[in-house]
Amino acid sequence: MKKILQSLLLVLLLTAPVVAGAEGASRPTAAEAISPLSCRQGTAGSCETECREDLRLGFDTRGLEVITPGHEYMLDGMVYFSLEKMAPVSNNRDNVLHRIKSREGHDLRLFTLTPSEEHSLLLSYPAWLVVYDKGENEDSRHCVDIYVHTDTADFRLYTSVPVDFATAYHDEIGSRQATVAVKEQPLTQSTGA
Repeated sequence: MKKILQSLLLVLLLTAPVVAGAEGASRPTAAEAISPLSCRQGTAGSCETECREDLRLGFDTRGLEVITPGHEYMLDGMVYFSLEKMAPVSNNRDNVLHRIKSREGHDLRLFTLTPSEEHSLLLSYPAWLVVYDKGENEDSRHCVDIYVHTDTADFRLYTSVPVDFATAYHDEIGSRQATVAVKEQPLTQSTGA
């Protein structure tokens, strides 16, 4: 099984399209090709072949501990933020729910999955607010996602906090999510958030 996975990874790396950068053409490294946050997805396509490289999602990361630049952040060792970029799917509730469940598990406890007019106006793209809990007992986490559709990519700002601390961090999470923005960036610049 390990050899099969290695062979598939090699095929993906060799067949990935070439992206022109400042220094010329380059292919994604093995780490980029299997990064769980930069391109976690199922059958909807691959970021390397379907997502515009210059489009990205960002939010106010000041004061957060950077775990993975441009992707993962932590606040007070409690609140976890991450940014994901995926191939686009149709803008509907079922597709959003399927994407969330494929990443977080099918046993999550969904509270809200509604179009977010506030974020749609802020971003000029359709957006969804997804609120759910996952895990059991002391491992339970309260999650609030902003899921954004564009023509060339879908994005998710994922936020989770231990359920016992959800109320204490409610305002902080809300203020961070109010700064979310979709940005275009030249390919020659870095893609940090």
